Amino acid sequence: MIVSSSEECISRTVIQGRKERILMFGQFIIGKKIAKIILVIIVILQIGGCCKHETPDVPPYLVLNGVYYYPLPADADEKGNRVKSQVLCDLPEDYSYAGIITNGMSAEDELAGCPYYMSKSSSAIYVYKDVTEGSKTVKRYVRWVASIP
Repeated sequence: MIVSSSEECISRTVIQGRKERILMFGQFIIGKKIAKIILVIIVILQIGGCCKHETPDVPPYLVLNGVYYYPLPADADEKGNRVKSQVLCDLPEDYSYAGIITNGMSAEDELAGCPYYMSKSSSAIYVYKDVTEGSKTVKRYVRWVASIP
């Protein structure tokens, strides 16, 4: 059987076309598999990120007899007026010993065991605790104010 060159050329073109279609189909399948793998990785990373439970920052507070107390910035009073300091070396005269802070009374574990002082004429309290001054840690009276309902 003798094959003409035009038939051979057509035959080669058909085979070439089939090879190209097979290659394209293979690339398509591989591309879909890679896309699925990438999608699975993205989903895993998203789930991993949303399941992290970070502890929110809780401001320091004390609860004494159902009243919440918060420390103020060192240079402001309850009304936002500038004051000399909320940290004192000596307790004001009208304050007296009221008790010891326990773990359940405070959001800060470091306050457990610290004595606190109250006044009949003020809603603020003082807690006698460690305070860092420069490179030293010293005991000072720190003012805390009752929250406004």
